[in-house]
Amino acid sequence: MCKVLRIAPSTWYARKAQKADPRKRSNRAKADDAMSLKIRQVFEDNFGVYGVRMSGTNSGVKAKMLGVTLWLAL
Repeated sequence: MCKVLRIAPSTWYARKAQKADPRKRSNRAKADDAMSLKIRQVFEDNFGVYGVRMSGTNSGVKAKMLGVTLWLAL
């Protein structure tokens, strides 16, 4: 399998060990997982819309990003 994927056997076994025991994952990988959950929640809170709809009015737009509410003047 390692030849097909063109990776070192140690990489294969390290990844296999991480899947079996998530505590062996790096701190960065754990932080990325936590951030992914926050990003998904913000995306769902904003009705599945990515970005801000641009319009010609100056009424402002309320955007929620990672728990912080911002007012954006457009």
